[in-house]
Amino acid sequence: IKDITQNINWVVPEGGGGPNYPNM
Repeated sequence: IKDITQNINWVVPEGGGGPNYPNM
């Protein structure tokens, strides 16, 4: 599951239009 970054890309699109990764 090292592709979670891509999975999270569409999982949090309401962040504001940026890479808002909760993992970061």
